[in-house]
Amino acid sequence: MLTKTNNSNSINCIKTNTNKRALIPVIINNGTEIQALCDPCADITVIQQSYIPSDIVIHPWTDGEFQVVDHEIKPTGWISLDIKIEVTLNPLPLQKQHFVKSEKLSVTQQTQLDAVIGKFADVFYSDDDNIGLCPYVEFEIELQHDKPIICRPYRLSEPDRQFLNIEIQKWLDQGICRPSNSPYATPAFIVDLPFHESTPRRVVVDFSRTVNSITKIDPHPIDQMEDVIKRTAGKRYNSTTDIKSAFNTIRIRETDIYKAGFVTPDGHFEFLRMPFGVTNGPSTMTRAIKLAYNHLTLYIVNTYIDDISTSHDD
Repeated sequence: MLTKTNNSNSINCIKTNTNKRALIPVIINNGTEIQALCDPCADITVIQQSYIPSDIVIHPWTDGEFQVVDHEIKPTGWISLDIKIEVTLNPLPLQKQHFVKSEKLSVTQQTQLDAVIGKFADVFYSDDDNIGLCPYVEFEIELQHDKPIICRPYRLSEPDRQFLNIEIQKWLDQGICRPSNSPYATPAFIVDLPFHESTPRRVVVDFSRTVNSITKIDPHPIDQMEDVIKRTAGKRYNSTTDIKSAFNTIRIRETDIYKAGFVTPDGHFEFLRMPFGVTNGPSTMTRAIKLAYNHLTLYIVNTYIDDISTSHDD
């Protein structure tokens, strides 16, 4: 069962009976509580029909099958839900102004930390027009066939349309995208993230409608969050950072750029950098992070897609 919702608290989740996954409590429509697996890189939300509240209308599903890992499934229908997450997740952007002063650090320790941050100030993001470029990998889009896929742009409210145009202009200025004549056209829309301090609103390009379902899967493994938690457990100090616009720092292979075409009510563009929400994005990001940070694992530096953490006792 798929859910279609613009609720700001919605997540991508699937009910599972295994105890090997990192599950979090989720409340559906203020009544039904389930344990869910949170996947920030999924394109859809999947839920067992037996967990759907009885008063929810189930609409017919007409979009056919879609890819799930190594096989395809066809939903029985789609629904709209209000979803409340019972766990607060707070990513820490890699920006100087967001460093938290720990109450458990002494004045001397805090001074030492500030000195280290100041010494390496050049690695912190401070300019909207320069997010950097990852030198380790390129993002490749290998498709199962070459038949172009074209979607009409989504209709947007006037405020959403204005916000979308402003964000695309930023992407153009940053070299993240460019105007396009690509035979591929993926629609875009806006989601609200009121609990996300740095990006309370975000542009989403809906690649699930186009290339995601026909992209050949990159088998590169992605770290399991529970493994990272085990490595950090019991340590006295834990520091976490998040790379600013991490996906957008990876260049798309020149011959694949046209496949990342997208449309808005006001134009047709194509990504030059890897966008969020595309198949194999997490695998490519993980590969890049491993190449950049694997030599630091002896220093208890852990990575999970584009998140980095360090754990130590002194």
